[in-house]
Amino acid sequence: MNILVIKPSSLGDIIHALPAIRNIKHCFPDSKISWIVFERFRRFLDAFADIDHVIPFNRREWGHFSNIDKLCRFLYRLSRERYDYVFDLQGLFRSGAFTFFARSANKVGFRHAREGAPIFYDLKVDHPDTLRHAVDKNIYLVNQALGISESFRQPALRIDADAAATANELREAHAITPEAITIAVAPTARWPSKAWPGFFFLTSSAV
Repeated sequence: MNILVIKPSSLGDIIHALPAIRNIKHCFPDSKISWIVFERFRRFLDAFADIDHVIPFNRREWGHFSNIDKLCRFLYRLSRERYDYVFDLQGLFRSGAFTFFARSANKVGFRHAREGAPIFYDLKVDHPDTLRHAVDKNIYLVNQALGISESFRQPALRIDADAAATANELREAHAITPEAITIAVAPTARWPSKAWPGFFFLTSSAV
């Protein structure tokens, strides 16, 4: 199964989409997942094992009228690939336009997405009012489209050998054992629906 995910930005929104993609790969391990993202986030997505192909979109360069030819070539390449499903997880006019150009009989997004994006969808998903967090909404959308019933799964990382070696060197240099490391994470967000709980703990394991 060939799947396209459209979630160009921003970093927090991209992170909130990753558990839904983990569920797709868990249920359909042979699927190929491509992701359209702004150029500056490309290397971030390279770190996740479930993403087979990152399609960078150069927003700053291609947004100028003088570079309209580059934008047209991007859209043309997008239209040449056939996808079984296209998921617009951004829900704005630009991501809706990407959805329009992508070749698929199953273009999926939220019914109440902004800027007229739903006009480009074949399947418009209504999420229950009880779902408040963006992670849960994305999981629900994928579940509805693919006929699965999955809950949250931790995104799978692609371990870089050089990065792992550097991390181990730092641990050895500072006499830190993996068992002793506890990281308390309390990030904030502009919107309550995107914020983590007040206390979220992650205990590291050996690399």
